[in-house]
Amino acid sequence: MSDEIFVRKNVRKILKDEKEKSELIKAFIRLKETGKYDRYVIWHAQTMGTMVQITGEDTRRNAAHWGPIFLPWHREFLHKFELDLGVALPYWDWTEDVLNPMASPIWRDDFMGGNGNPANDYVVFKGPFGSEQLKWPTIEANDYGNPVGNTELNANPNIPLSDYTNGSLTRFFTLCYLEPRCAGTGGVNPGLPKSIDVDNALATSPYDSSPWDDSSSQSQSFRMRLENRPHGGVHIWVGGHMLTNTSPNDPLFFLHHSNIDRIWVEWQNDISRRTEPQKWYPPHGTITFPDGSIIHGHNRNDHMTPWGTNGNNIEMVLNHHNLKYKYE
Repeated sequence: MSDEIFVRKNVRKILKDEKEKSELIKAFIRLKETGKYDRYVIWHAQTMGTMVQITGEDTRRNAAHWGPIFLPWHREFLHKFELDLGVALPYWDWTEDVLNPMASPIWRDDFMGGNGNPANDYVVFKGPFGSEQLKWPTIEANDYGNPVGNTELNANPNIPLSDYTNGSLTRFFTLCYLEPRCAGTGGVNPGLPKSIDVDNALATSPYDSSPWDDSSSQSQSFRMRLENRPHGGVHIWVGGHMLTNTSPNDPLFFLHHSNIDRIWVEWQNDISRRTEPQKWYPPHGTITFPDGSIIHGHNRNDHMTPWGTNGNNIEMVLNHHNLKYKYE
């Protein structure tokens, strides 16, 4: 592995440097053209389709979400992606855009592009990833994470993923009524997460707590508090592909999750746990189902789906310095 340290910068700084901005966009397009980008989309969909539960459990816990593994899995996911991308991933600090999110510079036509067109199924038209450029065909997946095309219902290993890319990137800003997680809000989108949402997460300890899923108490689970509102709130606000199992179709996914990871780093670096890595994640063997059996895939020494031994285990990614990147 290279000794290069990737420095992840605030996206607003990248947007002020034409060379850095251009290199980032070109790297995304290049990875898409090689077919590697679509593999990340399918990996994400496959983990969402891999439920981790026992009979009788009412939980959304899967191999990458709604459980302790959420943050380590996405750290490894971004790490692998960044190595393939060849340039550092910036982070989108959405708290800076709370007052007027639609005016954020991130939506510039020469960067992420903007909202989808409601008259055309919310397809994004402008920008490097918009349908106007014909450079960003999306790949969709069924509930099991298998790519779907016009006629294929399941993945055929003899067909390259590029043969399944026949969609277009979509976004529908603020349309909360289309998202089940907005039930009870009267269709009012809560907007992008605020600084107070991040502060509340950073003030929460321990890392996670039983029952280790989407019902873990937010007052007793940093992971749950971060995954629910700051993380989920952005997916809900952006909408479109960001609300699906193929959310990495939207390059914004990686900038958003870079920021989520940055918040985790800040939590880890708090003076109360900076030199005590045992507090960064529950001890191996302590993450169990209600019946006391081990929740495999979420414990500290477990390898992660879908990479298995071809990737790091959870313990290996807890210290982000081991993965040779840092935040500016």
